[in-house]
Amino acid sequence: MVPYRSVAPEGPWAPVRSAWHESGRVVVYGAADAWASTGPEGLPAADLARHAALHTPAARRTHLASRLLARRTLGVLLGVPWREVRITRTSLGAPVLPDLPGIRIGISHTRQLVTVGVSRCGPLGVDAERACRAVRPELAGRICTPAELAAVAALEEHERSENLLRLWTLKEAYVKALGTGLRVPVRGFGFAGFDGPHPDGPGGWSFTTRAVRIGPDRAPYLVSAAAAVSAGAP
Repeated sequence: MVPYRSVAPEGPWAPVRSAWHESGRVVVYGAADAWASTGPEGLPAADLARHAALHTPAARRTHLASRLLARRTLGVLLGVPWREVRITRTSLGAPVLPDLPGIRIGISHTRQLVTVGVSRCGPLGVDAERACRAVRPELAGRICTPAELAAVAALEEHERSENLLRLWTLKEAYVKALGTGLRVPVRGFGFAGFDGPHPDGPGGWSFTTRAVRIGPDRAPYLVSAAAAVSAGAP
């Protein structure tokens, strides 16, 4: 199981370090406004260029917040100045640490939530969505296996949207961990009991999904993580 820890720019970092040392993996999340409020000072030129190229204040805010959360988290866990952390992307767009190939990372953001997963035990992917996000009925046909379609159809109507979102975040987390993104058809693999905290998915992987609340209004979000377990424990 991948541990989850909430953190603001001022901390607390001790629970994050403890989770990392105990399990070799951790998912860290926080409020985008809080992280963006620290400003872009110290970010590398590539991040600043990407930030400047985004067209809306909301996009610039979440981009800035996610980069600061990722770099600060990596600095704390690896014991290096966060401004010296170098993050690049593969040809398929997955974030990597070129100087530390044994460390795997995943980054996700949505509205007011930013999250980063870090692992020294093999691939790790994360994805997040607002729990109250409206879901179109056709989403089920786009992402579900036949067994998942049957499971969704058996739910009460008020449960379907949140559980479809949960399933979507699980599948996104998995393909992000693979490094392929949605180039892998998500209807080609399925989950059993995806409405629980530890759903069963593709073999050799551990999946965790949690509802978290952030910000002054305690808005609910779903955060899912996919971690390869065949690489072994730390």
